[in-house]
Amino acid sequence: MNFVTEIDPKKNVVIQAGDILNGISSIIAAVGSILTGLLFENRITMVIKKLYDIDSRLRNHPRWINYDLIRRFAYACIICTFNSWIYFLISYMLICSKKWFICFGSWVLLFSITKIFDVNLIRFVIHMSLIWHKLCVVNINITQLSKERITYPNSLSSLKEIQKINTLESLKELYEDILNIGEELSSIYSFSLLLIITNQFVSIFSSLYNCFFGYYIDGEFIQPNSIQDLLVPLLSLIHPGGQLLATTIICQLTISECKRTGKLIFRIPVTRTNKTLIKRINFFSLHILHKKFDITACGFFDINCSLLLSIVGAVTVYLVTFIQFDLAARKQMGQ
Repeated sequence: MNFVTEIDPKKNVVIQAGDILNGISSIIAAVGSILTGLLFENRITMVIKKLYDIDSRLRNHPRWINYDLIRRFAYACIICTFNSWIYFLISYMLICSKKWFICFGSWVLLFSITKIFDVNLIRFVIHMSLIWHKLCVVNINITQLSKERITYPNSLSSLKEIQKINTLESLKELYEDILNIGEELSSIYSFSLLLIITNQFVSIFSSLYNCFFGYYIDGEFIQPNSIQDLLVPLLSLIHPGGQLLATTIICQLTISECKRTGKLIFRIPVTRTNKTLIKRINFFSLHILHKKFDITACGFFDINCSLLLSIVGAVTVYLVTFIQFDLAARKQMGQ
């Protein structure tokens, strides 16, 4: 773990520059989150009203999914964020050698204020989880339609076919409205997500770099030689890593659930005589085919599990490059 045996002034400059870059990116992300909240608060309120209207329409269908999972997920996000603040404070106070009130003030400036965007990110994740929940309700009702058996032509079966057509049309309208709300949420949070994910990338790389090469606390350079010395960079790594993981997973689940609808509608049983239902299914499938739903950060990149893999790959490449430079420098110093 310990790659540095002597304090290299050039390396100290690199570490300080990394900390400054991390702090600047955190401040920019916090400012972007505040601006998003101020500029788009009315739009977010309208989105919440639309989600409530979607709920009332979905409850008219036979199948429904309660909010227990979403509620637990929201509580988990809030608790994890609060715990990361407390644990980081404890580890910071244990390592800091100055007076406790100076360390506490530094913690507030370095961590709490620059992490204002956590609130904005939690709101986005919870709102996107609601979109995922409603797509699940639509899909489970489409699945219910596919389980209905085809009966022989009579007055009762004709009535059931008409009811099935009306239900499918209602689910199609709900599906379109849910995707429109999802696109509006993506556009509202797009700019702040770009800044937040950029800050998460910088924070993850800086934390891993500090684990290997050391870090500064209140102007004092600390070379990691024990588990206690690694507490601060590791906790700094867990916080943005957990945020990035939750964001990419919920976005991936929402996109996957959106695509699953196109497969479920073709499982609805039809007869050759019921041309109206066949046309409705084909029209629904064409709409899904041409309606591409993606969650992006200002169009720079898609937010899904592939983004997580890209960040892991980029951090690994940069970290290995820095380690190679360090080994080369040590070899040159030894010569």
